[in-house]
Amino acid sequence: MLLCDAAMRTNFALPSVLSVFVGLALVAGCSDDPSSSPACGDGQLGDGEQCDDGNTADGDGCSATCTRETGIVAAPDAGKPDSSTPDASTPDASTPDGGADCSPACPAGEFCDADKTCRVCNATRGCATGTVCDTAANGGAGACKVCVSDNDCPGSQTCRTDGSACEGCTDNASCTAETPICKTTSTPSACVECTATDSKRCDASKPTCANDFCGCTADTDCMAVANSAKDFCDRAANAGRGQCVVCSTDSQCQSVDPNRPVCDGTAGCICRSNADCTLDQLCGGGSQACEAAPIATTRSQTSAQLQATIAAPAGPVDVEVTGAFVTYLKPSVAGPSASEPVGFFVQAEAAGPALFVTDPTASARIHVGDRISFTATTKAIIGELRVVTAVTNLTVISSGHPVGNLATAKPAGLKVDRSADASAVLVSGLSDVESTLVRLQGKIVGGAELGTSFTSYAITTPGITSATNNLRLRLPTAIANELDPTQGCDFSMNAGVMYRTNGVAQPSTFSAADVTVTNCPAPKLVSAKAASPMQVVLTFDRTIAELSITNVMTQFTFDNGLLANAAVVAGNTVTLTTGPQAGGTLYKVTVASSVTDKTGNPVSAANNSQTFKGFAPRAVLRITEVGPTMASNKDLVELVAITGGTVNGFVLQQDINSPTVLGTFPDAVVATGDIIVVHMGATTDSETTSKNQFPASATAENYDTAWDFKGGTTGITFSSRLILALDPDGAIQDGVAFHRYPGTPPGAYPNNLQALQAVGHWLPADCGGALCTTNSTPTAMEVSADWTAMPATNATTTSNTIRRVSVTDTNTKDDWAVGPQSWGLPNP
Repeated sequence: MLLCDAAMRTNFALPSVLSVFVGLALVAGCSDDPSSSPACGDGQLGDGEQCDDGNTADGDGCSATCTRETGIVAAPDAGKPDSSTPDASTPDASTPDGGADCSPACPAGEFCDADKTCRVCNATRGCATGTVCDTAANGGAGACKVCVSDNDCPGSQTCRTDGSACEGCTDNASCTAETPICKTTSTPSACVECTATDSKRCDASKPTCANDFCGCTADTDCMAVANSAKDFCDRAANAGRGQCVVCSTDSQCQSVDPNRPVCDGTAGCICRSNADCTLDQLCGGGSQACEAAPIATTRSQTSAQLQATIAAPAGPVDVEVTGAFVTYLKPSVAGPSASEPVGFFVQAEAAGPALFVTDPTASARIHVGDRISFTATTKAIIGELRVVTAVTNLTVISSGHPVGNLATAKPAGLKVDRSADASAVLVSGLSDVESTLVRLQGKIVGGAELGTSFTSYAITTPGITSATNNLRLRLPTAIANELDPTQGCDFSMNAGVMYRTNGVAQPSTFSAADVTVTNCPAPKLVSAKAASPMQVVLTFDRTIAELSITNVMTQFTFDNGLLANAAVVAGNTVTLTTGPQAGGTLYKVTVASSVTDKTGNPVSAANNSQTFKGFAPRAVLRITEVGPTMASNKDLVELVAITGGTVNGFVLQQDINSPTVLGTFPDAVVATGDIIVVHMGATTDSETTSKNQFPASATAENYDTAWDFKGGTTGITFSSRLILALDPDGAIQDGVAFHRYPGTPPGAYPNNLQALQAVGHWLPADCGGALCTTNSTPTAMEVSADWTAMPATNATTTSNTIRRVSVTDTNTKDDWAVGPQSWGLPNP
């Protein structure tokens, strides 16, 4: 009886291209139902079982786990052993058969052979027709298989290692039409498309046999085929085995027929449009071949016509230009001046000459690649650039010509790479190349210069290695802002024109797609400043890529417990939303390298942090004491903080009209009631952390009871003057009008006084209903505080000063009087 083996139930379906024939012996009684699968002790021999005697007891020759037990020999019965011939019905178990049996009994599905051993099969018994017994299998009990060796398989087939099938083909008749040849030299034999001795299936498109398949490996394989136009081997086709084609690349077409320069997968070598042909050709719609353009004027003759126009003086002209090509368009740029007209550029030969045409009617009708004719009627010279401002008889002869190709390309265009040209060509020879179509590569070596809607940059190129102000890359400001070129960046202008302003060569492009900026220096964090109690503005020297900011909290970190939770990018600034800042507390912000500029450069590790003070509201200051006549212009002004806050950027100023800045205050936070003393001509830096940062014990001119700020080098003029305190926005916080008798006040004094009165910082608001002047009643001097009694020159810090004597600020002269100094102390 042949047992059901799961491995033998497998259907072996091999690819038809191999034409492998596998003989399978289907065992009667096998079931695909997993519920009928044998288990140890059920009397059926299953996968992994050496025996199965119908129980799970040890000591009976078949163990509880269905493996054969050693040392247990089946006892002979009283009769004779089997004759090794099959029974008429079932195999022997423990029932005598001819007088003999195996003891213990053989498991179900096995028989007791002549040497009293339980077996599944032997050489003559146990296997169905079409299968053979592998007597060594199953621990010597045997197993029925399709084959045990190649001798068990028909023809050239070979036995699979596990004996489950015979593999391979037997002869050509057993193969399919796709793979008609049985290759018997391989193991296993296989159906193939061709062999070295039989390639009848190979044809003109696949002429040679390689690795059992038809194809090609070189162009020579295809060229050797008679009466075939398929002379090139496409090695990637035919599943990588190669196939002969009319063409697979444009270069193949160009080598066969330059007038059909493009390979079309289905049509072969053709031209598709005028862009595939030379500038002197048109693509024939019917022939799909490049044909000579029907124009009598040669391109050199067109160049002569352009040169005649260029050489003509400004004003009316009458020059016919036939067959010029439109190479570039100059569009409208937001906010250009009258010297920046829109228009188009024309030329006929790559070397030039070229001409800029600004006629608005003509500009509306043409496109890059058009070949046109026109009559130039008006010429102008704008910044030494020769321009045709009016044309007539404009005709578009043909369109779509490859003018944008390099002059060295196939087909050749009119663009010339000027990167290697020397200054003699691009700068001193500018008149010969102006308005021509160019390509240029180089490096930005200077900062941006802003013009009217345009930005220019000093550059170097491989041909001009030293910067000169007479060679500048010129871009519309909108494009410059988008690309963010800075000193140190490489640039590549793929297409543009050689523009000019007087003697300055200005290679220019008007499309962001025509220029790239790469290899820029890493962006640097330039400053950090608190803009509100929960906002910090970071300023970088390059535009920051918004998409590079993905995790604000980890990419922008602070000390002193401050956290960022949102960011808004605007060009080169990033505004961070933070937790509440402690006013006046010094914070440090650090930017992660994952923050990049638009070219992908990470923020410089050496310049990725800045300090700033936590936001504090602006202080409100009042002037309290003035010493205008100190020796060596070391004048002093004292102020008091009416309301505490930051004084960063505050300005101490003399006069409103034609003002003189006496000092700009540092980044310090003062408390309400704090006193500030501004020292003109001081050599010691301003105190920013405390009132005794630079103590009087070490700096004799300082006052430990006040913030000592370093003023400017210009002292106060001891005449009729205004002294003012302004916030960073220029708003006046306090102002005092001082007058000195006798003498005529400065001519500007009445106007200065009137300006202070107009903003409500000095009273009376007028003089008897009229503007205060030297002749009004009262006069401008009579309503001013009088500081005449002070020392006229060389005063010291102990000399009398003019200081507030009124507890309240009435904005009048009565608030002030000359008397003993009180520097660093409250007034009054």
